[in-house]
Amino acid sequence: MEPRDLRRQRMALRISQAQLAAALNINVKTVSRWENGHNKIPRCADLAIRYLLLNNHPSAVKSEKIIKDAQAWHAWNMAHST
Repeated sequence: MEPRDLRRQRMALRISQAQLAAALNINVKTVSRWENGHNKIPRCADLAIRYLLLNNHPSAVKSEKIIKDAQAWHAWNMAHST
């Protein structure tokens, strides 16, 4: 995922950088660095963001739902990672 794609997709979810950071359980500065191209977006973050996009239609997004979905994804990922 490219930095401009991350910003566009975050905007499609209608959430702030802080809300995305909370959903991914990361620091807001990390999201900013990804969007500005200062740091590469890790594959696991790319997948988590795509998961959020697939499961949250922009017109129905509520930040609490995004956070719960991301936490569920994170729990699943932790349980299935080696």
